[in-house]
Amino acid sequence: MIRLLKKVWGKLPQSLRKFLWTHPIRHRMMDFYNRFTLPDARVTNITLNEGPLVLAGLFSSSSGLGHAARITYKCLQQAGLQPIAVDLTKLFTKEDFQVDFLLKDAPEASRGTLIIQINGPELPFALHHLQFTRQKNWRIIAYWSWELASFPSEWDRNFRYISEIWAISPFVANAFKSHPNCPPVYVLPHAIPKTSLGLTEARFSRADYDIPEKSFLFLCMADTLSSLE
Repeated sequence: MIRLLKKVWGKLPQSLRKFLWTHPIRHRMMDFYNRFTLPDARVTNITLNEGPLVLAGLFSSSSGLGHAARITYKCLQQAGLQPIAVDLTKLFTKEDFQVDFLLKDAPEASRGTLIIQINGPELPFALHHLQFTRQKNWRIIAYWSWELASFPSEWDRNFRYISEIWAISPFVANAFKSHPNCPPVYVLPHAIPKTSLGLTEARFSRADYDIPEKSFLFLCMADTLSSLE
């Protein structure tokens, strides 16, 4: 079925493919495709002791999501678990970071637990890449980040592919819980290493920018490819 759909898509004129890709109907077509190819993780009864534990994320990216995935991997190890790290960086961005642990391919087991540390819009694409078919029965945990008090538009279309959500803070968890059909949500903040972060002393002072010494400062950073509006 999948091969047939890909073959049909490849035969369409480029102008028609461009129209379909930019038209709202694309979301309906993708939803239809995903519903018949991806597993329904809402009904799984897998425990942590059944099958492998896989953590998938942007391990080779210097982005915030990449750093978060690397922290999660090391925390799982320190908790006495043996996670399998599967890198998704090439699917979504450039590789600009080298990890100090072994990256592997996703196992072919029919049962297990997957923690996938990317956000809602990229979830189905990542699951297809990991070859999660309807024949697999996995507990799928979405470790999502979000910045606003309202639920992110259209992320709910991927609820059927996850068993639960891990949120990085109570604020984010409340945003997810505001959706009436949201799966179970648990708060797991990002870990902060006890060791030094390797930071050096700042070479500039407040005076260099005419900032009062007692004023409160904060740094705001964002990925311009990630829902900038």
